[in-house]
Amino acid sequence: MFAGCTADDGWTVAIYVLVTIGALFRVAAPLLPLQYLPLLMAGGGFWSAAFLVFAGRYGPFLWQSRLRTA
Repeated sequence: MFAGCTADDGWTVAIYVLVTIGALFRVAAPLLPLQYLPLLMAGGGFWSAAFLVFAGRYGPFLWQSRLRTA
């Protein structure tokens, strides 16, 4: 991973949990027709939250200049 980040970092786990919950909501939406739109919106909200956490956690690493080795 990036310097200072490990695969078992709490933020990374939170991202995976949010994406998983969002996916479960999206899969459950067609199974519950009366709650279809609210479940889709909630699923999208969880995916959006996961992206925001990802951008906040990994964005600074991705925007840093690369180390140059000669």
